[in-house]
Amino acid sequence: MWIRTRSTWRRVSGAGLAVIVAGFAACHGPTSHSYGPVPDAVAMTAIASAWSEAGGLSLALCEDVARSEASPAGGCQFDHVVRGGGIGAEQTVSHPFGCGMGGCQFGTVAYVRGTAEVAGLPGGATVSGMVFLQGGHADDPYAHPYTMRLDCDDAAAAPCTITGTLAADGHLDATLTLGTPGPGVPETRHALDRTGAAICP
Repeated sequence: MWIRTRSTWRRVSGAGLAVIVAGFAACHGPTSHSYGPVPDAVAMTAIASAWSEAGGLSLALCEDVARSEASPAGGCQFDHVVRGGGIGAEQTVSHPFGCGMGGCQFGTVAYVRGTAEVAGLPGGATVSGMVFLQGGHADDPYAHPYTMRLDCDDAAAAPCTITGTLAADGHLDATLTLGTPGPGVPETRHALDRTGAAICP
């Protein structure tokens, strides 16, 4: 599907469209939200974690510092990029008309990278992507659940996608797609529990 972003047209994937639709579905009246280094650090502690399930998927995520520093990218506008280590921006963002303009939702995002291990993937496959916090459409922009979208970095050799929902208690419900997403591509569902902080190279 093609959408208009500012003065240009951009093609968005099905996953990207789902994020946009979810954002507009959640839109309501004027909003104002505050961000800062302390709640950023708390959120990143929950995100930069290791999860596992018995005999199944294991996942470890850390902040993608390089991408965080380079954001925003890709033509979309986010209210806030979550940073760990106490360096998050102190800012208040207001939307007098409720929603973002230009075809992209306003919201709160964390950029992540890490590893995934499961049968069918090369050992310790590297992944990267985004974790979307509550989205800025309620009283607390840091509220759970968080949603994530990860892709295998070596997509040419072993394409994969991991989408999931992270609850406040650290439980992660994830869907793993082995192969390029599309009709007939196998998906498996996984229930993972947080095992601690992640260690990333």
